[in-house]
Amino acid sequence: MSDQPVLTELDDDGVLLVSWNRPRKKNAFNDPQWDGFRDALNQARENDAVSVVVVTGAGDDFSAVVDLSSFMSAEDRDDGQPNGYFGCIDALFTFDKAREIAQWPVSALRATKRTLMLAHRAGIEAARKVEDEGMTQLAGSPANVEAIQAFLEKRKPDFKKLR
Repeated sequence: MSDQPVLTELDDDGVLLVSWNRPRKKNAFNDPQWDGFRDALNQARENDAVSVVVVTGAGDDFSAVVDLSSFMSAEDRDDGQPNGYFGCIDALFTFDKAREIAQWPVSALRATKRTLMLAHRAGIEAARKVEDEGMTQLAGSPANVEAIQAFLEKRKPDFKKLR
């Protein structure tokens, strides 16, 4: 299997399969995987042959969310266990539906997506701003350091000592 963090494959029906490809890390995201996923979605948006995108994870896991070891220096890393899990529905159900949707008119799909996104865009942008501010404020704080250290040491965090 390729060592690329994200793989893509476009079938004849216009279904683009985007596979997160870090099975040994349970497909937990690090910077190259975020970049590869962004690039795959941008390429899908620009390619008129793509009607539907299906996202999957290589191996037995969809994604374990974020690889916390990507936030640490090399000497602070242990086995790089991720910090959560995404679930996924049955792949065969998914591909059948994707192929069905891929037969619909692409212009109508894009217009529907644009309409749905427009209704949520302001809320999403506001939430991102608040999230960015919170992450900036809390990154490296004693509670953040304790949470990460506890995770890496496979123990429950002790926030009482920070009071």
